[in-house]
Amino acid sequence: MLRIAEILSELSKQGQTESGIAKQIEGIEEDRLKAALNEEGYPFRNHSPKGWFFVGKGAEPLEKSILEYAKNNCD
Repeated sequence: MLRIAEILSELSKQGQTESGIAKQIEGIEEDRLKAALNEEGYPFRNHSPKGWFFVGKGAEPLEKSILEYAKNNCD
């Protein structure tokens, strides 16, 4: 589970949290996971319907690896 599409799919499941998913991915923690989703155009919407929704420009980066973000922003 490294592609953004896979992460979003997991997050849409009842009971899944950003923290739980980050623990399953070596090299990324919860804050970095959230920041990566936000930077890729997926801010968290805290009102109905809650969740991560794409609001970025262009095509959704669903095939992009979350580790690309972590590697590029580890400084």
